[in-house]
Amino acid sequence: MGDFNGDTYPDLAVAVKPAPDKLDDINAELANWLVENPRHSYVAPRNKSTVTLPPSPKPEKVRAGETLLIVVHGYGPKGWRDPLADQTYVLTQAAGKMLQVVKPSSELAKDFGEFPSQRDVIAENLSGKYGVIYWTGAAYAWHVER
Repeated sequence: MGDFNGDTYPDLAVAVKPAPDKLDDINAELANWLVENPRHSYVAPRNKSTVTLPPSPKPEKVRAGETLLIVVHGYGPKGWRDPLADQTYVLTQAAGKMLQVVKPSSELAKDFGEFPSQRDVIAENLSGKYGVIYWTGAAYAWHVER
């Protein structure tokens, strides 16, 4: 549990394995969550005032046997426990080893910039690389820590 989007309300992040017979429901076009791969999120370079956005990627799909990281943004004082907390992200290729909730590092602030509000990030080891998953204000992104 942490405040990943910086709104002061508690959010929830949990690693799960989807039931194989539910993949069609999870990947449904009208599902009430967004499936994202933080490794594919576009983060504009800080040193450019004008950027050309890359083409929109194909929608991400959950695959059988994949461990997912689910993030539910909290709503109001009850946070993720509030029935109105329905802003949910299904993150593919994002559940690694040693998941921890931490504060953003100075390296992330240097590369991404200062966040407009205090928030937490999810630190972990993905494919042998230590880094953090963080909320950009539009999506979750992966940042390798040096």
